[in-house]
Amino acid sequence: MQFDKQYFSQLISAAANNIRLSPEKIESVGMLREMFLSAVPLDDRLKNMKKVTEFSKLAVRFSEIYAFLHKEKIDFSTLSEKFKEQSNNIGKEIGVLLDGVNISQLRIAMNKVETFILASTKEPPKLPDFDNEKPVRVQDERFGIMMEDVAADTSNEISFHQYESEVMRPIKNLDNFLRRMATEEIHHEEYSAFAKSLMRNAEVSDNFGTEIVANMHRIVAKTLLLIKNRELMPGKEVVDAIRACLIVIVALVKNKTVDISDYLNKAEDFGRRIKMMKVKE
Repeated sequence: MQFDKQYFSQLISAAANNIRLSPEKIESVGMLREMFLSAVPLDDRLKNMKKVTEFSKLAVRFSEIYAFLHKEKIDFSTLSEKFKEQSNNIGKEIGVLLDGVNISQLRIAMNKVETFILASTKEPPKLPDFDNEKPVRVQDERFGIMMEDVAADTSNEISFHQYESEVMRPIKNLDNFLRRMATEEIHHEEYSAFAKSLMRNAEVSDNFGTEIVANMHRIVAKTLLLIKNRELMPGKEVVDAIRACLIVIVALVKNKTVDISDYLNKAEDFGRRIKMMKVKE
């Protein structure tokens, strides 16, 4: 058995010993363990688990561990303590997962992962080169076309390739928009247009079952409207939080097996901070 799969298998077993399990939940843990022992490479499985709402946060945790196992040098003298720490973290996430789904719902979620694996391309796409993107303004005709395209389909009857294309389209331009915010006076229409685009794609993400991605879109959309209304100043902390949201979106949608936990924590903390703030009409 491959080392990383054996490690994951023992990690799940150790994590299960730290949480209370009913007979049904014991069976669910066994299903999770077997899922990781299948013939599918772990990195492919983790990429596609991130696309399914039920597994997305657990997949982020496991991706951190996968990156740890595949770094150049592992300090085996401290591996036992690291294993205990990781099993505690995984145990918490598994506990949350099993409290939220029954065994039938877990099987459905697993089937979604298998469907994504079968449909996924063999070569992972590259992250977009934001630095070479041309900034787009409201007055630019292409910006209006972009917004019309994004609104095309918010149903769940689209392929993942279509979903990826729709979600990434405004993200590329938004990264340049953030740079301009520091040096230029931004027209109110641009804030509103981006927010509208992001809210549409939040709905698309909801329908596609990618809850974290949908939440990141809503956080950024609300932030832009708060800035537009001068209820929030676009200082470094705010811009960094927006960028954290964008990094999470890109990493999850573009199937990158990277550690995004710090960005996800920063984005979610910021989302909680602005949750009670009301956006004026």
